[in-house]
Amino acid sequence: MVTPGLDNDGDYSRRRGTKKKRGRKNKYITQIDAEDDEEADQMSDGSADDGLDGIREEDEEDEEERLAKLAAQQAQAEAKAKEEAERKKKEAAERAAQNAQNDKQ
Repeated sequence: MVTPGLDNDGDYSRRRGTKKKRGRKNKYITQIDAEDDEEADQMSDGSADDGLDGIREEDEEDEEERLAKLAAQQAQAEAKAKEEAERKKKEAAERAAQNAQNDKQ
């Protein structure tokens, strides 16, 4: 019986050591990243006003919107839970009334 990967011929068996490496191809990538960071620092001149204020404002607005949505969801869940509790209370009262009526008969 011949099964792939177990035969002695080597026709069907795979060589496991020939897989290609994945990821970045350049072995000097850390040096290139450091040079890019250095260039970016030189271009911004180290000033505090480097255009990030607008981004920070947008981030704050996004966070406020997220918190508002979360608060609305919580309020909706609380209202739903309150309605469910009232419905159960009403059903229990109806059952008690029905049981009382059945007991009279």
